Amino acid sequence: MIFNGLVERKITKKGYLYEADFSSFVAKANYTFGLTLRKICTDKNYVLKQENVLKKFLLNFLYLIYTPTDAPKYILYEKDKKIGETLNDKNNGISIKINDEILKFNVVENKEHIINVTNKDIILFSIIKSRLRFGRKNIYKIKSMEWKYDIELLILLVAFCDVVFFPEWRLFSWGELEYDLLEIDLKKNKK
Repeated sequence: MIFNGLVERKITKKGYLYEADFSSFVAKANYTFGLTLRKICTDKNYVLKQENVLKKFLLNFLYLIYTPTDAPKYILYEKDKKIGETLNDKNNGISIKINDEILKFNVVENKEHIINVTNKDIILFSIIKSRLRFGRKNIYKIKSMEWKYDIELLILLVAFCDVVFFPEWRLFSWGELEYDLLEIDLKKNKK
């Protein structure tokens, strides 16, 4: 399935809410604090649950040296049946095994705001995070080339990328916004 679209992450009282302009499905992710484990779910079929309270506890103290591969393992469920899990490897990055297929999350070199999701070196879809944020909303542009699963799972994986690769506590919104506005101002002055 080939398509382009946007997924917007909003912050609510209960957690993060992900809405897509190309689907009526939404995804939700809870806030985590202390030993609370992350749970990401869609409104119908899929749930990604984080495991390993001990690893979560250790990461609370080592958050300054956090990398996405340090995140505790997630288990993927479809209608309460386990269908997959994340595979974290310092050398190969983060992958998620769904049934017998492995989807790999590749951060594009020198482009820290682009993630390609591949299977056997074929790009299934790309996630491009907007660098400019308003009201703590993250906006992701999705370019799907070879996506063969349902749209609901794709929205869940975008939410997964948001909380793993772009965790809120790692962002300094004022610095990011300041950089982007300065960059825009510099472009105007060159004309």
